[in-house]
Amino acid sequence: MAGLWTIRYYSRNKLSPNEPDCIPKYFPVSSSAARESWSSVLDRFQEMPLAELPACVDESYRLIWIPTFHAPVSARIWRSREKQFLVTKQLDGKGAYGMGQLAVQNIRSLSDDEWNEFMRLLRQSGYWDLLSKDDSPPPNDGATWIIEGSRNGQHHQVNRHAPSSEFRDACAYLVSLSGLKTEIERY
Repeated sequence: MAGLWTIRYYSRNKLSPNEPDCIPKYFPVSSSAARESWSSVLDRFQEMPLAELPACVDESYRLIWIPTFHAPVSARIWRSREKQFLVTKQLDGKGAYGMGQLAVQNIRSLSDDEWNEFMRLLRQSGYWDLLSKDDSPPPNDGATWIIEGSRNGQHHQVNRHAPSSEFRDACAYLVSLSGLKTEIERY
């Protein structure tokens, strides 16, 4: 039920494919049923599900990085025709001790080189072939690293507590593009 309500809610707020700049806009979902697990994380960051992005978005990836002792970060990169964008967000809490509320939000255009470097790192990590979750037990401390992707009607999510160095490099690159002050190198 919540999924259907979410689809209807976001669908009526979609941008037209003819918009000059395709900047997806978040609209909160007020249903308590929609506040379960992943939806509640997205709501904290004021992010919509990638499956509900406007038709003008050709390809999109979102990193959600939730460290135990530092502020969680979201970095979403997307392409719309010939343009690429990045929106970064940071919460004011600590991942394992209450994620907090949205404290920082920045949006900017990306150069072709920045987009291409992320695509190279993503390919190098084997992202589209990785299992969504690995079977290793989560560490007591550390971080959760999640990259969601959407392209050509495909959606994929990779969730790691102990990412490979290649997957971590792709995540760290998105955070570096953001200019946010984080402790990602400690994780």
